[in-house]
Amino acid sequence: MGRELTLMVHDVSTIGAFTGTHYTTSPTSIALNENLIGECASASRERTTLNDDPGHRTTSLRPRLNRRMGTAVFLLVASVAGHAAEPESWQRTPSEDQIRGLLNLPAVPKADIYEVVPTKIETALVWHLAKVSFAVLTCADADFLAGGHYNCDGSKKPVLVRAVYGNGGTGNFMIRYDVNALYVHHGSLGNLAAGKNLPLIVNLPFTPTEVYAWVSSAR
Repeated sequence: MGRELTLMVHDVSTIGAFTGTHYTTSPTSIALNENLIGECASASRERTTLNDDPGHRTTSLRPRLNRRMGTAVFLLVASVAGHAAEPESWQRTPSEDQIRGLLNLPAVPKADIYEVVPTKIETALVWHLAKVSFAVLTCADADFLAGGHYNCDGSKKPVLVRAVYGNGGTGNFMIRYDVNALYVHHGSLGNLAAGKNLPLIVNLPFTPTEVYAWVSSAR
């Protein structure tokens, strides 16, 4: 039973490999894992001792052992989640010359900008944006990712793009474009935290070859 317990705890530490997260070990997580394995080994020795005594029933230990294993699994999963790698930022800032010329470029109307709904963000990433900064969609796919709120315009094409935002509650997106590039800027008020990734659907009269995305804030 002791060997079986050790294998179960060891398998939990490989969760990162199956979930796509990067599992790292820190002194805290190492100590936590060692303590949990020790707890399970202790429970195994206690059960073996009672097995040697005919006057005791071993079945009474099962609920206690199961509770210990349940706690071990829960805490080890939390340890993996706490050490998952942060997603790579989509921020890509244009050059100073490009920024100075932005006011002379046409802007995308607000009605042509759609945020991918929270429940579809992972789908947008896995299906379309895992390795590229933009992807041309069908109207059906755009409506699916926008949660049924997309308005298909036959004269434009829905393009899914990588964007970043700062303080979502006090800001908004401004998107401009030239012949080849799309400039996706999010401005907000307050102290600027690290930019967070967010896929956007943008109705465009062309297909871009480059996408820039960056954030700024005013205090």
